[in-house]
Amino acid sequence: MKKALFAGGLVCVVSAFMPAMALAAGIDGTGSMPTCPTSGTIKIKPGLITGGILPAEVKVVAKNSGACSGGFGDGLNVVGVKMKGSGTTANNECSSFDGTTSTDVEVTFKWKVAKDTPKLNASTGMFSFTPGDPAPDGNATWTLAGTITSGSFTGTNIESNIESDASALDLVAGVCSDNGLKKVLFGKDDQTASCMVGPDLVAAITKQITSLDGNDVPHLELELTTLTDSPFEPSATDLTSPPGMLLESLDSTCTLQAPGRYRCRHTAFYASTGACQWDGNYSMTLTYACDPSNTCNLCSETIAVTMTLDSENFCSTDSEFCVVDLSCTEAVASASTGGVPCCSDTYSPLIQCLEQHCSAVCSAVISGDSGIAASSPCQSCTLYNCHSSYSVCSADNQACVE
Repeated sequence: MKKALFAGGLVCVVSAFMPAMALAAGIDGTGSMPTCPTSGTIKIKPGLITGGILPAEVKVVAKNSGACSGGFGDGLNVVGVKMKGSGTTANNECSSFDGTTSTDVEVTFKWKVAKDTPKLNASTGMFSFTPGDPAPDGNATWTLAGTITSGSFTGTNIESNIESDASALDLVAGVCSDNGLKKVLFGKDDQTASCMVGPDLVAAITKQITSLDGNDVPHLELELTTLTDSPFEPSATDLTSPPGMLLESLDSTCTLQAPGRYRCRHTAFYASTGACQWDGNYSMTLTYACDPSNTCNLCSETIAVTMTLDSENFCSTDSEFCVVDLSCTEAVASASTGGVPCCSDTYSPLIQCLEQHCSAVCSAVISGDSGIAASSPCQSCTLYNCHSSYSVCSADNQACVE
């Protein structure tokens, strides 16, 4: 009888244990991972030497060394990560350490999640491991970049920026010329700048509008929209363009979209100083800002987004443009003369601009009591700040005036 009871007890224990084992297997997480400061080691065997011709095995091991921030979906639950990668270089020549030759590295990420949240399966992928230019402090740098192809967060791009604790000069000129460079430490000097997971930037031109102001000066409104993973909130700090153009203003507006992506609109306004077309190459510089507690070097990084524009020849007499009519005292579609109703007190983009920049001097227009009076402080403020009024034709699909 005791055996029967004991056996029954075993069956009961096993039946209770089996579901627990199934739960421990984890899930393939979705969403985006947070950004984490990292520390670790790069090992090279045989070590890099001057004149080295042998293939060398490279191993990279890292883990988070500080607070992670950002992420969405299952990534919100990630509080730690461990990464292992290995690959083989073409040779162990020391000079390649300071060049641009990339090594393919197979990488595995293991995720630590917050208590009482689903365990996540490991992520794997083939990554490129590329040396870069020395950092401003003279330390050596590498970029480990690629896409997760299996496990949690499949399809997500990951970038790890690595900065050595020792200077590039000491590593290359010193260690390489002695016994060979076999090990590099990063993020272990209590001043970690190394970082894993990048902004996963996506960018597109979402607005390109040409208009003429009251003095027949051509203007360009250019809008670039970007999507980035939290905590990367980019801001436009510079924009280079072809000659014959004057950059009048440049600003960025960002909103945090659920679940955890920043949508930012970077708007530039140009005036022609002789250009008859906006054709050419442009480069917008974006600067990222992150949570101050996150010490990743990616969080203080700048990145350039290049783009190419094509436009009509607006010096041609056949071209048609919106003509801003800011001389009217009460401009509505039926009352405007000499142009389209760009100063209408019912034109929403203009009213929004006035509320933001000219609320005091244009209070009557904002309240809908009057149009923009000629030679008034409101007109001056509108001309200086509210370039969105130039786009009324394109926005309202009305006929333009030559």
